[in-house]
Amino acid sequence: MTHMLRTLIIAAGLSSPVTAAADPVEEFYKGRQIKIVVGGEAGSEYDSWARLITRHMGRHIPGRPSFIVNNMPGGGQIIATNFLFNIADKDGSVIGMVSRNLPYLALTGAPTLRGDATKLHWLGSPERANRVCAAADTAAVKTAADLIDKQLIVGGTGAGAGTTAVPVLLSRLLGLKLKVIDGYRGSPAVMLAIERGELEGVCLSIEALRGSKPEWLKSGKLKVLFNLEREAIRGIDVPSVFKFTTTDRQRQILDVLNSGSDFGRPMVTPPGVPMERVAALRRALAAMVDDPEAKADAAKGGYETGIISGEIMTERLLALMRTPPDVVKETEQLAK
Repeated sequence: MTHMLRTLIIAAGLSSPVTAAADPVEEFYKGRQIKIVVGGEAGSEYDSWARLITRHMGRHIPGRPSFIVNNMPGGGQIIATNFLFNIADKDGSVIGMVSRNLPYLALTGAPTLRGDATKLHWLGSPERANRVCAAADTAAVKTAADLIDKQLIVGGTGAGAGTTAVPVLLSRLLGLKLKVIDGYRGSPAVMLAIERGELEGVCLSIEALRGSKPEWLKSGKLKVLFNLEREAIRGIDVPSVFKFTTTDRQRQILDVLNSGSDFGRPMVTPPGVPMERVAALRRALAAMVDDPEAKADAAKGGYETGIISGEIMTERLLALMRTPPDVVKETEQLAK
């Protein structure tokens, strides 16, 4: 081989493009559509958050997949959760937004729950939540203290749902006169019933109320009575329900009941999804929450983004599952 030929071969090799190692996550998601299974019905706050995610999360995932929402309401969101446990594809092409009450249901061993919540991959939440109970301005109840002597009729959306479990337990544990009319299909149906005068109030997250009926809160048509976290909500002049407790046992039970507030709008994948895809989805959700475009979109609906990471949610779930069995049993009995 002549010196000139050798030189040409070496030069050709140096000038050849180097093919970068393909990203397996990007390869999987490129051109793919991710299905978000939502336990809330269309128009609910869970549905609104899921649709926000469909508009913004994809551009933060390698391969930039598209999204579609699949609503599966019913059973306090248990139908959707069981689908994720047992039927959904376990490759990262299906994710879910489940009820924040799922950790509580897992802890109390709800018989309708057909899967182990600790086996789900928790991606995080795009929102931090505060639960409240609120009364319409037409109700006799005007303050939390009024509930000691006056009855408030509130709407529930099924066994296992916070709208039902919260007022039932508070009435039994603290003697607050909250009467539940159960069986409404979702929170929009409850709000409609309040507007029609069929109901007098609801126990829901303050974020959901701000998102669905901000004008009611501003005008006083709906008045927040108390929140369920230990600390009162900043900027709202109402007490925490813990003000009405008298024993440590009551406070322990309320902590278990209110465990869902620590999970916001939980995003999960079914068990068995490859961890590199789980990690990519977690990063994408966190990036979306900080995305100015997503923040502005959320603000239009009266929502405020705030990430709870999947790692933190997993830690919280595992800690919750270590709650003493006697406390769990009493909480369960009181919430039925």
